[in-house]
Formats: sequence, C-alpha cells, structure tokens
Amino acid sequence: MEEYRIRAVTEGKDALGEVTVRISKNDENFLGKGVSTDIIEASVRAYLNAINKAISEFGEEIIGTNGNENGGRNDNSVAQAIN
Repeated sequence: MEEYRIRAVTEGKDALGEVTVRISKNDENFLGKGVSTDIIEASVRAYLNAINKAISEFGEEIIGTNGNENGGRNDNSVAQAIN
C-alpha cells in the first residue's frame, strides 16, 4: 500500500467517512475509494476497490497461490467480496 487517506464527508453522529488507498503492482498505481459510517468498512471497501482494479488490469494471476488446486482462493473471487 502506497497511500492511505481518511476524510470526513459529513458531520455528526452518523457521519460518513471516505477512505482512499493507493496500491501499486509492477510500477502501476491503482486508486480505490470506499465510503461508510464505519471507517473500517470504508477502508475495506477502498482496498478491495483498488485490488479489483489491479485484477482488471493484470488478471487474477496476481492474487497469488499457496499451492492448492484453486490457486489458494475460495471458489468466490476477490471481485465478488466487495458486494
């Protein structure tokens, strides 16, 4: 992760927070954004948004493997996790 920023979008008890992350792979940068009243949820959404952009660019082979038959992943793709 190259950059992580938090910004308040609204004020008050149910304020929205916006998280922006920048990740890099093979000298290319991918920006992800997430918004939520829960800053951890916004962070996860932003990170997954950036990862999905990287997967769109490079394909799922950039996820990595740990030696099992399905490439170290569950049957659900990382791209589905954001929904």
